[in-house]
Amino acid sequence: MFAYKGVDIFYERSETGGKPVLLLHGWGLSEKAMNTLARFLTARGKSVIAPDLPGFGKSFIPPESADIYFYADAVEQLLVSENCIGCDVIAHSFGARIALILASKGLVRRLMIVDGAGIKPKKTLKKRLKEWQYKIYRAMGLPVEKFGSDDYRALSDHMKKVFVRIVNEDLAYLLPHIKSETLIVWGKDDHETPLYMARRLKEGITGSEIVLLNGGHFAYLEDSFTFLRVTEAFLCR
Repeated sequence: MFAYKGVDIFYERSETGGKPVLLLHGWGLSEKAMNTLARFLTARGKSVIAPDLPGFGKSFIPPESADIYFYADAVEQLLVSENCIGCDVIAHSFGARIALILASKGLVRRLMIVDGAGIKPKKTLKKRLKEWQYKIYRAMGLPVEKFGSDDYRALSDHMKKVFVRIVNEDLAYLLPHIKSETLIVWGKDDHETPLYMARRLKEGITGSEIVLLNGGHFAYLEDSFTFLRVTEAFLCR
């Protein structure tokens, strides 16, 4: 366990003596979501650090005031404690928000963003209509719980406040500051973080490239063979 501002953070660390790789999981998951990837990297001599981000897995719940910068600083301090500043990072979905902040501060050597969050979504007509309907329901005192995403509805009231604060943070302003060698890996059929977000990341991060996988938001699991080959080529050369 690692303690950050009163929050105990569980993490796994494989000691091989090799170059360290930080694995950051998505919202609502835990480090176990990247077990296969961790074993793959360890077998190739990498030293893997895989935390349960605060509020998930075996880690404690963050304070109600927590935002994405709380998470990023917690992970940064974990890396400091493990003497792993300047490590490689593979980050999926929510984890990519943290990775973008770390990379923008020059703390990441090579970065793999996998179906990553952090780019403000476009407001489609469907989304605008849903927001309009939500405002009407709220003004009339009607139940509004059904309007949240599945991720949102599954949360405690405490974590809902943290979630809203995080998803409303647009991190596009960080992209020009990222100098890490960056590979953007995306599922062709991702509807959670659509492909235009990958293209926006590529436009903003100088020298970055996109690799497409078969599958959706969890393409790294759905097309795991390709994903692991891509990871090996990028991080194990």
